[in-house]
Amino acid sequence: MFVITMAMALILSTTNKRARAWAFILFTGLLSLNGCSSKKKLSQNPSLREGTEKFSKERSKEERQVIYGPTSNSAKVPGFENKTLEYGLHGQAATALYAVDFDNDGFTDLVTLPSHYSSPRFFRFNNIKNVFEPLLYNPFPENFRASFLSFADFNRDGFLDVVVGTLNQRTELSKYPLRLFKGRKFRGKVRYNEEKTDLPAGIVPNSSVAIFDYDLDGWLDIYQANWYNVKGAKPKAMPDRLFKGKGFTFKDVSILLKDEHEFKKPLKLYPNARPSFGVSTCDIDQNGYPDILVANSSGYENKLWMNVNNRAIKSRTFKDYAKASGVASDIDGDYDPLGGGNTYYLNCSDYNNDGIFDLAVGELFHSYDPETRDRSSILTGSTFGFPPKFIRTEYHMDDGKISWSQGDRRASWFDYNRDGLQDLIIDNTGFPPNSRLILFMQEANHAFMDVSEDMAINSLNPSGTIIADFNGDGRLDFVTGQTSIRNSSIKGQIFFYENQMDFSKNKSITFHLIGQRANRNAIGSSLILKTKNFQAKKFLSLQEGGLPSQNQAGAYFGLGKNNKLYSVTVKWPVLNIQGYPLEKTYLLNKVKIKKHADITLCESGKIIYSKKKSCPKN
Repeated sequence: MFVITMAMALILSTTNKRARAWAFILFTGLLSLNGCSSKKKLSQNPSLREGTEKFSKERSKEERQVIYGPTSNSAKVPGFENKTLEYGLHGQAATALYAVDFDNDGFTDLVTLPSHYSSPRFFRFNNIKNVFEPLLYNPFPENFRASFLSFADFNRDGFLDVVVGTLNQRTELSKYPLRLFKGRKFRGKVRYNEEKTDLPAGIVPNSSVAIFDYDLDGWLDIYQANWYNVKGAKPKAMPDRLFKGKGFTFKDVSILLKDEHEFKKPLKLYPNARPSFGVSTCDIDQNGYPDILVANSSGYENKLWMNVNNRAIKSRTFKDYAKASGVASDIDGDYDPLGGGNTYYLNCSDYNNDGIFDLAVGELFHSYDPETRDRSSILTGSTFGFPPKFIRTEYHMDDGKISWSQGDRRASWFDYNRDGLQDLIIDNTGFPPNSRLILFMQEANHAFMDVSEDMAINSLNPSGTIIADFNGDGRLDFVTGQTSIRNSSIKGQIFFYENQMDFSKNKSITFHLIGQRANRNAIGSSLILKTKNFQAKKFLSLQEGGLPSQNQAGAYFGLGKNNKLYSVTVKWPVLNIQGYPLEKTYLLNKVKIKKHADITLCESGKIIYSKKKSCPKN
């Protein structure tokens, strides 16, 4: 008992991160040993045994009382209604979800991964019945398990292909390299056939990918984020990789990531590699070329790969400006090589409509972590100059206890109430029963208020939340899964929340971009919407974070009330004749909106006043 007390004292007194962590391990180990010893003694004492059995029954009763869904059955404020049963998803499970039109019929369908390493399930959306119907066949030529999926049109044929990734840790029975499957429709059925690519065949700890066009040549490229290699006695961070694509052909151009692949032979490691768990893209400096944001774990600093022109080699290259910009970590850990956070995502949005991109940063924080460990934050962009600069504002979702933990593993910006201000939905997961879905509503003064409990949507251990207007009514709905992390009794159900916000006040518009020389879905485009009341900016990305889910395609803007549209300017992810990013301005003075409008923007400059799957060739 004395040794346990001393270990606990060391945890509370030390400020050294490594010492504190080892002390905690020692403390929990001693507790475990002490528990084993006590169990042996209790079995020899009938009265104590009865007391233990009574305690176990009370504990089981307490566990049964855990609320797996929202903590309230009725909403105090209007917002969303649970329509899981009505949409045909009752009894389904998911830790990752994908809002994609996989059958190319113009309606957004749903794909799920029931657990963190599982076979995908496909649900076609029946727009007549407003219900999801499971495919009764496997669109893949084989049964396999995956850690994440990424849907994109690589060969520009109008049909989505899919990248399949595996984290490749010890728990995965079958380990795979990154795989790419071509999508098509054959005899009325969706089919995916694996393509032979030049992607490396080696097994790496692939945690996420960013699919984008880094050099604006019109073809999609792949950034591969890699976590820890656990093959050896000690886990080692693996360097990330960059692949230049042309259809289904890829070339490894990781050399363009400055110093990422420097190798120290005596140490047999990559000194600049970090355990990357999430990746996203954004045109941070607004020059038309996408930059890369990499979320790193275990206290390692994040990376901000700025896409810069290297005249010496006549190519775009990437240089890390995370330290200079304030993205690497907060200032408390500046002098510690492991003074960062356990970062899961870095998502960009111009939330305050000042014309500068901002970031939402998600962190996992344990109760035993030192105070210097990074917390989840909003990084507000503060300059149009280069390199970019951010002002960090950390937030704590403290449940009021002395010891608390938080795990923000996924987030999405979206304007759920169509007031013209971006709101933020977050999967706070991993520490039940206090880890619950969070919805931050942005107020007029750009402060954020948690309204998830009042809306009765704060489900336990949320996972893979996606945003989409599935029923086509102009209001953004969301679907969230559930994970059993630290509570094996959680079944992992799906919650479908239909947006019920009143239409009489605020209006909205969605822009559907179709690339012609650019990639088909215009991934990597930047839009600037000018209205009478405000100017808003949006960057089109495919996915964000680690083991990512995928939101619906398109650029959705809330307009508020009594607002007039002027124009929308698009920086397309392709070069013009002069060799600069293509920029087009579309006048919107003819657009009349009663509630919501869908507009198709063609790369050629043509505007179509409805949602279309293709643009005229001329």
